[in-house]
Formats: sequence, structure tokens, C-alpha cells
Amino acid sequence: MFKPDPSEIAAALQELCKRWENVLNARYQTWSGHFSGLMAFMRDNPYIADILKEASQQSSVAFRDWWSEFQATGNSFVGTKSYSIPEDNTTRAVLFYQFLEEIEAGRIDLQGFCVDAYGVSKFQDMMDTFNREIVSHIVGEIERKLIDLQSTISGSQLADEDPPEVGKVTYVSSRRIEELRLLTTQDFDLSRLVRCLKSSTLTTRTAAS
Repeated sequence: MFKPDPSEIAAALQELCKRWENVLNARYQTWSGHFSGLMAFMRDNPYIADILKEASQQSSVAFRDWWSEFQATGNSFVGTKSYSIPEDNTTRAVLFYQFLEEIEAGRIDLQGFCVDAYGVSKFQDMMDTFNREIVSHIVGEIERKLIDLQSTISGSQLADEDPPEVGKVTYVSSRRIEELRLLTTQDFDLSRLVRCLKSSTLTTRTAAS
């Protein structure tokens, strides 16, 4: 794990929005390239990769079961197949990201899916619908997570605390615990409090890892 840098998170947000905008505005000849660029960025950026990893650990998703259920719906008419959309934002993002990975790897035919699910045949209509129904959920959730991380860092800096490590939560900063440990007073014995705080922090980090 690593400690987040505010400028790097801001840059990740800006680049994510830029690549998402390219996908949204892409035409027939350029959509595939911009889609691959968005996927590569989400996979390679350390902040986003960590968010996706943490999300997948939080939400156990059986993509193959989901895909099999989709295949079993509908009949011979276009646009008659249907798929479920998880209500939980994190679960939905994990499921749809796995879906995008399958499409990127060529294991699922995107145009065939759009015809089956949406009943559209024009490529531009396919991409517009797919962007709205699938890709937007993933980008929106990652964007929200990055903004939350920014807010957490800002709060830590205002409190003069060390920023939390990405993917982990610390309820009492190590700096505050050390200050308590060094504090001398005749009225209170703070040693037990320090031990409890250290134990709580260790438990929290272990549970989040």
C-alpha cells in the first residue's frame, strides 16, 4: 500500500474524465481505441487499480453466473434479453468492470450483446446505449471514490495528521497516539489508553487489508 498524494489524485481524476469524455464522444471508427485507452488507464493508474482491487474484495461477484442468466433470457427477437443490475454501487461497479474486461479480451461480442439486450443495430446507437447503461456506472463509482479519498486527505491535513494509506482506514492517527504516549501527567495513567488505541488501529488495518 502507499500514502496518497493530493496532486496525483487530482491528476487521476482529470485523466479519468478526459478518457471517459473521449469514449462518450467517439464515433464508429474511434470508439474501440478510446475504450481500450480508458481500460488501460483504469488498470494501470495505482489509485484506480487500488480502488478496483478493494471493491472486488468487498463484493464477491460471480460474473459467469450473471452472464449465464443473461444468456438464458429472451428469445429470437432482438432486444428481448435482460440482465440484472445490482443495487449496491460497489457490487455493480465490480460486476460491470469484469464485463468490460471480457469485452476487451474479445471473449464477449459487444455488438451481439447490444443487439440482444437493447434491440439496436446501428453502431452509434449501440455505443451510446452501452456507455450510458454500463460504462457510466463504473466511471462514476471510481470518480466518487477518488473524490472521497481527496476529502479524507484534506481532512487529515487540516487536522495536521498523516494521510491514510490508500485502501485502509485509521480512526486515530499514529501521530496522536505517539503524542499521548509521550504526555506526562500525575493525574492520569495514559498507558492503557495508548495500548487500546494501538490495538484498535492494528485491528482496523488488518480488517481492511
